Amino acid sequence: MEKTFQLNGRNSIVIAVLVLILFAVRLATIGEVNDDKLTAAIRAELANDMGNNLGQALQENKHDIATLTELANPANIDVYSTAVSKPLLSTGSVTRAVVKVHYALPEQNSVQEYWLFEHSAIGGWRYRQRSSALSYYLNFL
Repeated sequence: MEKTFQLNGRNSIVIAVLVLILFAVRLATIGEVNDDKLTAAIRAELANDMGNNLGQALQENKHDIATLTELANPANIDVYSTAVSKPLLSTGSVTRAVVKVHYALPEQNSVQEYWLFEHSAIGGWRYRQRSSALSYYLNFL
């Protein structure tokens, strides 16, 4: 049994309008990080990752004190870009946002990752876990 789907003029217009609405909603919920507190939370997570790298360098005992001091300086974290994807209609007291971060830690190659953050009125922005590009692009509802 074969089923066919024919797209006539009226159906194609409805589908085109729905696609445009979905595209507009997606554009409305994704953008630059303009929240200073979220930027601070991103930098805090990067400093945490930098601390892990510093611990590993100390265990390997392959750097002198001057190099270790440079590895521990948060000013040496390069953040190239950040973008956030938030739900359009957020209900409740907690907002979940997926953040795309392109960065480089000292003595490391640049990396682009997706992180899940949650915001509450009491706790502010908190890092929760690594996320994925799929979550980033589908985080609009």
